[in-house]
Amino acid sequence: AERFYLAVSTTWGARREDMSAIEWPDYDGEVLIIHVSKHGPTNRNFVPEVLRPIFASYRGMPLTINGLTSMYRRIVAKAGLHLPTGYGWHSIRRTVETVILRDIVVAGLPPSWIADWMGWSKTSKVSRFIGAAMAGIYDHPEIFHDDPWGQQKEVIKVHSFLKVWAEVASQAPAAS
Repeated sequence: AERFYLAVSTTWGARREDMSAIEWPDYDGEVLIIHVSKHGPTNRNFVPEVLRPIFASYRGMPLTINGLTSMYRRIVAKAGLHLPTGYGWHSIRRTVETVILRDIVVAGLPPSWIADWMGWSKTSKVSRFIGAAMAGIYDHPEIFHDDPWGQQKEVIKVHSFLKVWAEVASQAPAAS
């Protein structure tokens, strides 16, 4: 459970409210649906190959918000970290936003893609990028007309946290 929720959090920057709403019909082996709680769209996310074994191996009951808070504290303790009061899943969300935005910009992709990746509402996307409805015009979604996951696959290629998950997976002992 810890690996599953940590993977969701470090990949899409999901809020704990959103993670608590994930049910197993929301994952079909390739796509994870995240029901965004803060006026955003329901996010259909292409699950990167490196995370699929983690997602396939966890079929527990969805956790409550308080259960997720307790889990976060356990993860931090297992990592040997001592975080000040106030740190939680949302701290990961803000870190993901910062790091992935940098990854996107360095790769020459439109910065506004971070809003789509993290499930921001159209209003938030517009107010953050350019301050006008023109933000969507600069995304050029038409370049992916033959692949509905094209934009997400481009972000996956540059996503720093997914590179860490791949490194961890490569060091894991082989299943017997």
